[in-house]
Amino acid sequence: MAKQTKIVKAKKRWFAVIAPEIFKHKEVGDVAAFEQNELLGRTVEISASKLTDTPKDQHRKIVLQISDVTGDKVTSVVKRMFFLDNYIQRMTRKYKEKFIIVPTLPSKDSTVKVKVLVMAVKKLHQKVRATVLHNMTASLTDKIKQTTTDELFLPSTLERISGELKNEVKTIYPIEKVIVWKIEVRK
Repeated sequence: MAKQTKIVKAKKRWFAVIAPEIFKHKEVGDVAAFEQNELLGRTVEISASKLTDTPKDQHRKIVLQISDVTGDKVTSVVKRMFFLDNYIQRMTRKYKEKFIIVPTLPSKDSTVKVKVLVMAVKKLHQKVRATVLHNMTASLTDKIKQTTTDELFLPSTLERISGELKNEVKTIYPIEKVIVWKIEVRK
């Protein structure tokens, strides 16, 4: 007959997640784990309105990756940001022309993958669409090269980039809306 052994159950501990410096080191939540080293690399998804204290950012999600553990607090870095799908569906409903640009571009300190959604009220001719895509990709490359990855995850920076992209292609075709839908840090 097999020997019976007593299983000792350890208790999980709670660790406070601290946001990066661009979000003023706010405490954004708690994570449970048995050991501290289990937390490294784990991701936490948080609403951007919680980090920026503005209700208009409630449709954005920011994914933080735990990078360091000190005591009962864990520090994090921004891994990716995205808009909720239901928000994108509501935004794109009235537009006839929608297309997506998905380049992987170098920033000042890393490489980022960006997904940009472009919308127009009327259908575009193929040559006009190709010109808009070419100009937007070139402009987006220049803008991302000039910014750091930390700055890219600020909602104000993304709105500024969207507005500038929209204004730069205005002479080709009056695009109604440009949204930086998703952005992710690549290593």
